Amino acid sequence: MRMLYVAEPTPRAHETLRMLRSLNIDVQDMSPLRDVAAHLRGSGTVDALLCDIESNVNDICSSLKLQGIQLPVIVCGNNAPALLALDRIRNGASDYLNLGEVRQTTSGHAAEIEDDDHRLIATDDAMLRVLQTADRVAASDVTVLVSGESGTGKEQICRYLHRRSNRAGGKFVAVNCAAIPDTLIESELFGHEKGSFTGATAQRVGRFEEAAGGTLLLDEITEIDVRFQAKLLRVLQEKRFSRVGSNREMAMTARILATTNRSILEQVERGQFREDLYFRLNLITLIIPPLRKRPMDIIPLSEYFSAHYAAVNGLAAKGFSQAALSALRARNWRGNVRELENTIHRAVLLSDGPMIEACHVAGEEGEPRAASPAPTTMLREPGQPDQPRTMSDMERLLILDTLQHTGGNRTHAARMLGISIRSLRSKLKAYETA
Repeated sequence: MRMLYVAEPTPRAHETLRMLRSLNIDVQDMSPLRDVAAHLRGSGTVDALLCDIESNVNDICSSLKLQGIQLPVIVCGNNAPALLALDRIRNGASDYLNLGEVRQTTSGHAAEIEDDDHRLIATDDAMLRVLQTADRVAASDVTVLVSGESGTGKEQICRYLHRRSNRAGGKFVAVNCAAIPDTLIESELFGHEKGSFTGATAQRVGRFEEAAGGTLLLDEITEIDVRFQAKLLRVLQEKRFSRVGSNREMAMTARILATTNRSILEQVERGQFREDLYFRLNLITLIIPPLRKRPMDIIPLSEYFSAHYAAVNGLAAKGFSQAALSALRARNWRGNVRELENTIHRAVLLSDGPMIEACHVAGEEGEPRAASPAPTTMLREPGQPDQPRTMSDMERLLILDTLQHTGGNRTHAARMLGISIRSLRSKLKAYETA
């Protein structure tokens, strides 16, 4: 994960930046908040912004929103109080990175939850079958397409493949294709030469080059503009590419993995994804089941997350009451493992005693959300009688209902709907102009 450290250039901030890099956290640079937009335009995209836990997170998130920047904000601190971390998350931060814990790790790698095997804890047969197939193909260089709903752990399967491959000593580079503007995707993947376009003030190494000898993950590959897909196909076929603004070709030595939360065949039929690129990617496909279809994994994952976040926040280990376990099993988990992880993280911080109770893991309405068919309120607008609806009408009502459910949080809504934030914004804009 590439991060940009957002801070005023004080001696303390420079010291923090040096510490972050010494801990092998992939921080690209430091930028004052007022210069973030210009920094991103000049050097391409990053995956997240990192700021000190003492920062005013609400102001930072508001400023980014005003500038049209859609990036997660991660706060970092050195064993900061749990309540302070919770407050920053409530004010808009996506996560908290405990530098004290990272420093204690013996491997020297960032102790990000994504880099562990914990999300691949599997006791349910549905998930075990996926892992068996992954084990069979891990050692090869074959391209693997990983499909599944948002939050099921597609990226973790890709990291699992990388760690068990002959490339495990190389770098694992993940690119969120949905977060990159169409005008920057070629530069992001292939790199560019200085002066090759407006704003290219320096040479930039692209992700294919960065992942040489390792693994390159193209996350949400269906979000790549169809006009660029032909260039991507050529690179996958010929295993050679050139930086933007250069005629010199370089060998592509990275293994390619790709993920999608959509049906690529449907995208092909709509003309939004090239069929030849689909066949190039689709040699091996792993379909990750949603959490509701692997119920035996809910409690083991919950126990892991509880132990992990208790340790991260310097708290004593917490168990689960029988009522809490029943509530966890009853939830539909539309956000899958990601939603479960967030629920347990919050429960660990909010529970006062040694046990997590049912009220700590309840759904957003205050009660555990049981799996059930979609409510009829999603099928018609308030005050309207039952009547036939087109698929377009149904999609619109589902999107608006989900947005209402999330309190207007578009990122959360997009994850629950299984679409990218870019697609959600596009649909909402179309509804406004209709």
